[in-house]
Amino acid sequence: AVVSTQSGHYGRDGGAAEIIREAIQNNNSEEAQVAAWEAVCPLVTSLNEYYQYSIELEANVVQLLGTLCAEPPMETLDGHQALAKQFAMILDFVLAFDDLKMNNPSIQNDFSFYRRMRNRVQNLKDAEEHEVSNEVANRMSMFYANATPMLKMLSNAVTNFVKKNPALPLEHTTDIFSTMANLCRCMIEDP
Repeated sequence: AVVSTQSGHYGRDGGAAEIIREAIQNNNSEEAQVAAWEAVCPLVTSLNEYYQYSIELEANVVQLLGTLCAEPPMETLDGHQALAKQFAMILDFVLAFDDLKMNNPSIQNDFSFYRRMRNRVQNLKDAEEHEVSNEVANRMSMFYANATPMLKMLSNAVTNFVKKNPALPLEHTTDIFSTMANLCRCMIEDP
């Protein structure tokens, strides 16, 4: 739900693709450059929010897995239903976000245009309002370069969790994922 409500920019209108195309074609037009900058800035702000959210999500997934993987999956799912639901909602968000990202090349194109324009628009009055530091922009660029950035984040979180918790049986971690997947499959097959 969060993805669909906040990512409307990348629905029918395809981000800022048309305005960016016009700015590239009219490279000497200050008006076209400013219009493209103003169109892309709110999109980059949203992309930054999603990137920051992925960082928070990674930390929270590790904590969540600590509880969900402490016992065999069926005991966990029975005893921690609210946490299991939260985990399912995280998985749903990850898949929905990555589906949106894979089907919208405008996400990467808008961000690339933003990065190219940053130095050229330093003198605009609202440039600082939408400023993303070079360090964060570089990390965002690496994040969005993945075909499925949220799934990559989730995979990294699970891998780190397994490495940092060698005392927990690995089967608990893999079984919680397979059990959740089987439950979802059963829910789809027999509503």
